[in-house]
Amino acid sequence: MNQRKWNVSGEKKDFNFDNTFQALITLFSASTGEGWPLVMQNGIDSQEVDEGPIVNSKIYIAIYFITFVVLFSFFFINVFVGMIILTFQALAAAEFGGELNRGQKNSFIFAMSSRPLEKFVPENIGGWKYKVWSLVESNPWELLVMGLISINTLVLMVEFYDQPDEYKDILGIINQVFTFVFTVEFCFKIAALGKNYFNDFWNNFDVVIVFGSLFIFFITTFAPEVLGTFDPGIFRLVRALRLIKLLRRVRPLRILLWTFIQSLKALPYIGMLIFLLFFVFGIIGTQIFSKIDINNPKPPWNNINRNNHFRSYLSSTAVLFRIATGEGWPDIMLACRSLAPCDQTLPAVKNSKEEQIYCGNDATYIYFIAFIFLCSFLMLNLFIAVIMDSFAFLTEDSSILGPHHMDEFVVTWAEFDPAAIGRLHHTQLVEFLRRMIPPLGLGEKCPKIVAYKRLVQMNMSLFEDGTVDYTGTFFALVRTGLHLYTENTNLASNNEDILTMLKTSFPNITKKTVDLSIGRLPKNAKDMTIGKLYAAKLIWKNYREHTKGPRIPARQPRKRKVVQEEKKPEPPPKKQPLPPNVLPPQPSPAPPPAPPPEEKKEEKKEQKHSADEIAQAIYQGKNPYQVYDLGDASYEAEFC
Repeated sequence: MNQRKWNVSGEKKDFNFDNTFQALITLFSASTGEGWPLVMQNGIDSQEVDEGPIVNSKIYIAIYFITFVVLFSFFFINVFVGMIILTFQALAAAEFGGELNRGQKNSFIFAMSSRPLEKFVPENIGGWKYKVWSLVESNPWELLVMGLISINTLVLMVEFYDQPDEYKDILGIINQVFTFVFTVEFCFKIAALGKNYFNDFWNNFDVVIVFGSLFIFFITTFAPEVLGTFDPGIFRLVRALRLIKLLRRVRPLRILLWTFIQSLKALPYIGMLIFLLFFVFGIIGTQIFSKIDINNPKPPWNNINRNNHFRSYLSSTAVLFRIATGEGWPDIMLACRSLAPCDQTLPAVKNSKEEQIYCGNDATYIYFIAFIFLCSFLMLNLFIAVIMDSFAFLTEDSSILGPHHMDEFVVTWAEFDPAAIGRLHHTQLVEFLRRMIPPLGLGEKCPKIVAYKRLVQMNMSLFEDGTVDYTGTFFALVRTGLHLYTENTNLASNNEDILTMLKTSFPNITKKTVDLSIGRLPKNAKDMTIGKLYAAKLIWKNYREHTKGPRIPARQPRKRKVVQEEKKPEPPPKKQPLPPNVLPPQPSPAPPPAPPPEEKKEEKKEQKHSADEIAQAIYQGKNPYQVYDLGDASYEAEFC
């Protein structure tokens, strides 16, 4: 009589709690979320030693497993992932160090390396090319094209399998209409831009779609027999990718796209580490588990099969990639234990001096657990940390200026400088700042006086023709947006501090970039900067407002009364006797009393100061608002 065995396979359960080592392996497998419900059910059905299982006899044991999964899988492992991300961010911040943090430094790098966006304006402004260019570059045209792209995408979405022929014909006609419309758009842009049309990536993308759509149209119309060997539907699906062009019009989506592209720059380094990890473990797996039989149908040995084995480096890498996703890794680990049978058809097994029956190895526990820990818990989470670090602005204050805002400057500058000359007249700067929204710009609702204050802080070099440079304006706008070197009212001292910061944070910066970035005086510039110019304008504007506003009347000095001394009347002359034939003189009428002298109104002359005097006072380090005892307006109080 044989001893009764309670489990089906006649062996112990693969995951059990018979000793500390087995218990740790079981719990580690449960912490990854693999196979823990089966282990929990086995625990619920378990009885005393040498007693058969009873279904759901110890339901309270489920509390143990559920508590473990909640604490470790949902809490401690996520805390571990959070610590990896925080450590990565701390190390990245420490790498920059110095006066600027990483976001500020990347913003300055973007500003100094950026170039104007050219819109390829035709030379003859009065010609038909310019009119066509104005049409295709206008906002209504862009909105119309975006609307057509959206409708075309919806048309592609309503197709389904085994659709009626009438329905299919209607969709075909609609697609032909869209093909014609996008071809017309292509012809308009070619006529307006000429060969410059192909300098833009999106235009080249449109060329592929337009010619692909025309190719489909000509095949379906003139050579329908080709459709049996070639499916042209791929070109219609590529047309749906035009929807990506909407990202250029929607600012939040444009920021997300730019951030995603920036995060891809750091991923190759993490990818190299992951590749190195896969390479090392792939070589080790090939050396240890390559002789295991791949045709054994019994569990758990059937997890090593012709699609999942360690016979070569590539197949080992494929198995490791599956394990990295957590898909059934405990079963593969068990299939590589020391009791795994050998493949007797292999020459390495046949020609062995000793008969080999088992080709597994108990090092499988160390091998797989180490790989899961290093890859799934460490490397992949580090991969996530890089992406999350790039998108950290989503959880930060949106008013903090960062690299993801920089693209707005390039787009707005192109509206004022479509020829990409790199210069902008100083009279356009106020409207330019108001065209951009905060935190980079000011917004359209911001009063002009606030723009004057911002320009005083920016203090770019002013060239002889009254223009400012692209790089200098971009750098100054970023600097003031980050509130760096804006407290000191001495503009010359600010320039020295900025120069020191640039040399410290960017040791390899060129002299040309420095001259363009800060308000120094290039050879062809006047002895005047935007800061001095708009400070004079700001002072004059504040002075005029100060004189127009309600004031306490000044104390007028008392007027002295001048007492006129009364003249004593002269004694009348003695009357001379008149001759008898002369009449006495008649008294003449008294002249009308003279009107009282009117008090002359004192006209207060406004005190005028030239721009040179104001600029000289500011250059000497005086506060622009206190040069002439005007009220000081706080920058931050009215900053948009």
